[in-house]
Amino acid sequence: MISNRTIATVLAGLVVCSLAMTPVAGAQQSDTEPSLVVEVDESGDAMVTLTMTYDLDSDEEADAFESLKSDEEAQTDALDRYEGNMQSVADTASDRTDRSMAVTAESVAVERHDDVGVLSMTVEWTNFAEMDGDDLVLTEPFASGYETDRPLTVVAPDGYHVSEATPTPDSESDDTATWAAGTDLDGFELVLTADGEAATGADETDDADGDDSLPGFGIGAAIAALIGAAMLARRR
Repeated sequence: MISNRTIATVLAGLVVCSLAMTPVAGAQQSDTEPSLVVEVDESGDAMVTLTMTYDLDSDEEADAFESLKSDEEAQTDALDRYEGNMQSVADTASDRTDRSMAVTAESVAVERHDDVGVLSMTVEWTNFAEMDGDDLVLTEPFASGYETDRPLTVVAPDGYHVSEATPTPDSESDDTATWAAGTDLDGFELVLTADGEAATGADETDDADGDDSLPGFGIGAAIAALIGAAMLARRR
């Protein structure tokens, strides 16, 4: 049996691995894709959900993932560490925008869809978007050196629509915009406008001094490390 300590130790590495943007093995062949989804509400706060997937090609990998699925303590530990990592990103974004931001852990889910394991973690991010009249404007943390190995999707709150977007989204509806993995998001700006209102544009947000770039949100190869360490513990 895989011990709680083994799983917790591997999950502790999630924060370290989250800064290394490495594609998840086999994800493009699965029905459930890795993603970063930002659901904005009318106050400018957002639910930010990171999803990563892993192909469970062998019984050992499947058993290891099932061990994680049944270990609530390890899941909570992963979410707490993800929260801390995102708060670090928020602190940098806050300095750039001169707008106070805070990140709070919300939920974690571990699910299996046939031979695909899915780990999703959600945090609530206050003041993610700037309120500009009737508009909600998103810039940081995407505008300055953000990198991603997974699609980024922003969902507008009820009663809002996407009125301006830079760079041009790869897919778009009235209330949703998605950028493909690997898109250069430097200079990112997204304006969400209340229905019935014309787009007003957004004032440029000055960056803080310095050229530090913000890391991406991806967990990258961490789930592979989880499976590998769990398999090693199982063999022992």
